[in-house]
Amino acid sequence: MASEDGLQLFTAAQRQETLDRLLAALATDERIAGVIVVGSGSVGFEDAYSDVDLDVVMYAADDVAPVCDAWTERIRAMFEVWGQFSTNYAPDSFLRGFLLADYLEVDIGFVHLGNLQAGKWRWRVAFDRSGQIEAIQQRTWTGRQRTDAHAVYEHAVGGIWHYVLHVAVAARRGQVWRALHDLDAVRLLAFELAGLRYELDVTRGRQADQLPAEFLAALEETLPGSSAPADILRALRAATACFFEQARAVAAMLGDEPPDALAGRLWALLDAWR
Repeated sequence: MASEDGLQLFTAAQRQETLDRLLAALATDERIAGVIVVGSGSVGFEDAYSDVDLDVVMYAADDVAPVCDAWTERIRAMFEVWGQFSTNYAPDSFLRGFLLADYLEVDIGFVHLGNLQAGKWRWRVAFDRSGQIEAIQQRTWTGRQRTDAHAVYEHAVGGIWHYVLHVAVAARRGQVWRALHDLDAVRLLAFELAGLRYELDVTRGRQADQLPAEFLAALEETLPGSSAPADILRALRAATACFFEQARAVAAMLGDEPPDALAGRLWALLDAWR
C-alpha cells in the first residue's frame, strides 16, 4: 500500500501471501515437527502495520541450528531481504528477523519440542506432525512463571538511586549524553513499576500507551527540552517524582513500607543541585 507520504508499504494481501508461502515451504522440511503462528497474526493481524511472527519447532535439539541456518538462506532466496538480525537465546534456541521488501518484518523463532513454551497468550498451530505442540503450548502457558512483584519492586527501588545520582553528577560535569542515557533508565524504572501496578506488559513499551492518562502526562515532563544540563536536571526531577509515586503505590499494593527515606535523601540532593 502507498502511505500518505507516497512510501510504498506492504499490503494485507502481500502479508498474507508471504505467510502462506512460508508455511507451505516449511511444511516440506521433514525435520520440522510443526509451525506456530504467534502474535496478532494468529488471530488475523492487529492492523495494517502488523508483522509476521512464527515459531518453527524441531523434533530434536540437534536439528535446531542446521534448520535455522538452512532456512535463513532459503528465506533470503525466496524473498527480497533488505535487512536481517540474529539473536541466539541458547545453543538450541534462535530468533531470526527479516526486513522484506516494502517494509514487511518477518520474525522466526527456531526451537525444539523439549524447550517449547508459550510466551504469549495468542498463538495458532499452523501444522503439527508431532501431535504434541498444542498440548505443550497450553500446559506451559497455564503453568508459566508469574511475575514476582516483590522482586520487581525491590529491584527498581534498589537501583533507582544509582541512576538518579549518575544523571545528576553527569549533568553537573557537563556530560550531557551520559546524563541523558541514565535519565532513560530512571524513566524505564517508573514504567516498570507502573506496568506492575496496572498489570500491563510494558516490556519495550508494548502496552505502555494503555497506562493511565495522568501517569503518561506526568511522564511527558521527564523529556528534557534540550541537552542543556538545566533541562536535564528538570527532567530528572520529574522522572524521580514519577518513579516514587509509582513506588509508593506498589509498596501499598504489596504491603511493604514505602521508600520514603530514600526518596527524601534523593530529593535533598536534587534540591541542592537544582
